[in-house]
Amino acid sequence: MEESFACPECGQFVEARGLAPGRQVRCPFCRQLLEVPYIPRVSEPSWVRRRSGRPKWVPWAWSSMGLAGVVVLSAGIWRLVLSQERAGTARTISRLIEESASHEASGELGAALLALDSAISISGEQPAKERGELAALRERRSVLARRDATGLLDRLRTAPAAALQVGEWLNLRARIASDRDLSSLRAPFEDAFQATLRKRIDGELEAAQRAAGSGNPVLAFDTGESTGAWLSHLPPDVKAQYQARAERLLGGLIRLHGIRVGPLRGELLAGSLAKYQAETLPEINKALRSRGYLPQHGSPHWTLPWAEAPYHLDIELRESREGNYLSSKNRLTRINAQVRLYFRGRETWHTSPTSRTTVPLPNLPAYYSSRIALSPDRIDEFESLLYEDARGMIGGRLLFAIQSMPECEKSASAASPASGT
Repeated sequence: MEESFACPECGQFVEARGLAPGRQVRCPFCRQLLEVPYIPRVSEPSWVRRRSGRPKWVPWAWSSMGLAGVVVLSAGIWRLVLSQERAGTARTISRLIEESASHEASGELGAALLALDSAISISGEQPAKERGELAALRERRSVLARRDATGLLDRLRTAPAAALQVGEWLNLRARIASDRDLSSLRAPFEDAFQATLRKRIDGELEAAQRAAGSGNPVLAFDTGESTGAWLSHLPPDVKAQYQARAERLLGGLIRLHGIRVGPLRGELLAGSLAKYQAETLPEINKALRSRGYLPQHGSPHWTLPWAEAPYHLDIELRESREGNYLSSKNRLTRINAQVRLYFRGRETWHTSPTSRTTVPLPNLPAYYSSRIALSPDRIDEFESLLYEDARGMIGGRLLFAIQSMPECEKSASAASPASGT
């Protein structure tokens, strides 16, 4: 027997290994003499039921049921969201259709077409079974687009040629080219556009001829030159005809009133002649136009005979140091200009505008005043100020001289050179 039992006195376990029931044994802890009790033996069963045990399939079953529930719930939520989204899309389409009808009733065909295009675009993104009256919307859109484009074309066609708005014509052309519902309008549009362009160019060239005949060459030249903006929209053969006609008119004006300016010549203390010319030439050209001359300039539309212009304006500049500023050793600047007008190589007029540093120099900072008084030497910075003062005046003197020159017709008939101041 290999069992143990508890001592009834102290509770200590006492081994009864190999002892029969009824035999006596001493407790190893309290030393009490004990009688070995009868301890029954039970054979091991073939299976043992576990306390609080459950089958292994139960957690898997619950997990599967939970996952299925989540799937069902997610599907329901997704169907609800999708249903609400489709309902919102349907409301948006209905609102756009009503908005289009409202604009159409008030005559705002462009706004009506825009709203209808938006409704068609949204409807096209819906599933096939939910697109509703998409075909009917497209048919309505086709009718509305033709009505709108036809109205615009009629308005442009009946507008005065002098009020030609090329931008609106080109916008309508691009719209017709990109909209298949407007393909039937392509030929009528091109016919109307070309007729309007030719009418406008004819009117401009006739106005230029009248201006030239009335003795206003500048207006005639500007009017004729402005037709170049329309030429690129004409067919090549028609463009070549109008271009030749305009160049004959412009070339005739240049041969009578054209003038070539410069380039500027001379000797400078600072800067460059190219900078001089860039700063003064635009104003000089304006002054020449005010006197009836046609200054040479480039144009992307025409090939013009500027080499045959009868007039030539020659400007020569001489910059030099002259005198001292008050009692200092800082030198003043003097700029002499010689302006000569030639008609077919013969001088017909000249003048000599001059500028010189103002003494005392206006708005001179106090710093320079004290420095000049105390320094016996030249100050480069101050001499630059003296130069810039004279340099700033010569441009105005040149313009005044040119504005005083004889008008174009008087210069053409001058028999001998004249001089001005």
